[in-house]
Amino acid sequence: MDNVTHTLIGLSLAKAGLGKKTALAVPALLIGANLPDAEILWQLGRGSYHDVHRGVSHTPVGIIGLSLCLAGALWLYYRFRSPGAARAPALMPLWGLSLAGMMTHPTFDFLNDYGIRPLLPFSSVRVYGDLLMIFDPWIWLILGCALAPLARSNRGRAAWMILGLLGLVIVILGWSPVTALLWIAATAASVGIAHKLLDRGFLPVRAALLVLALYLVALAAARQVVVAEARSVGPELVAGPLQRIDVIPGRPPSLLRWTVILQAPDRYNIADAGLGDWHRQQPRFEMVLKNLEDPYFRDSLADPRMADFFRFARFPVVIVESAPKGTAVLLRDLRYSRNREGGFGTVRVVVRPPSP
Repeated sequence: MDNVTHTLIGLSLAKAGLGKKTALAVPALLIGANLPDAEILWQLGRGSYHDVHRGVSHTPVGIIGLSLCLAGALWLYYRFRSPGAARAPALMPLWGLSLAGMMTHPTFDFLNDYGIRPLLPFSSVRVYGDLLMIFDPWIWLILGCALAPLARSNRGRAAWMILGLLGLVIVILGWSPVTALLWIAATAASVGIAHKLLDRGFLPVRAALLVLALYLVALAAARQVVVAEARSVGPELVAGPLQRIDVIPGRPPSLLRWTVILQAPDRYNIADAGLGDWHRQQPRFEMVLKNLEDPYFRDSLADPRMADFFRFARFPVVIVESAPKGTAVLLRDLRYSRNREGGFGTVRVVVRPPSP
């Protein structure tokens, strides 16, 4: 997930009551919720992005080690910052909170279609929850609307207002104006409910965490319906034998839809589908050839960028075309790039013709 989501989750846990458990509980939860992504900093220049990102720091081994380091650093900070304090925070509760914050990070990273590698350094196998997009504005709404009313200063209120406007811009650009209007209405209603809960002495953040859990359960149930329909109806809609069936979150601007990929040995059949599409109006699958046996693609794997992205790609597709200085090989991952020839989800390498 994006770091906005991780920060909102850590802050929500703190405001829900865990922040009062011990001194420095809030930074333990906030830093912990984001700390696994610090791997990018210490691996700069030592490997490619796809090999480094969501690496050992997202595994049980890394989480335990980093949480101990975080708890120890916070404990030492408190001791040196407040040497005259009667009582420093106990190390074990501080470690427990650091661990709790850090565990939320790989959990939510697992829930999207980017995946994690929990068995590193022993195995590089990725696992995918396939429930959420990397950016989910509805999680921002659920948690942000419960946290914003807790701001006590004008500066804090202004910061939440700016974050809300940025979220709205992302929804408008990524989805549609109609979705943005729905998002605005839901935001206004959620903030109003949060204020009413506060007036009655309830913490809206606790309600928001419950709503978040229900949201994930609803997504899991919806996905399971689509998976069942894809397995029963999908093979009738495409030609040839299938190796596997995958259902991943739909890409913007689709809303409440899933991307279904029926994989055959040499091709993918891909379509967007909702809950009621299978019998009322069957999805139209687009056939995309993998083309992974092309000799130019095999030659292009000598380029570290291509080899790295091929290891990362879940649904790789190769396109080979002429280029001014040789033959261009384009590798796309259908998760993030169905038709684009550049940007995230694609790599392009020019393979020079062999010397005479």
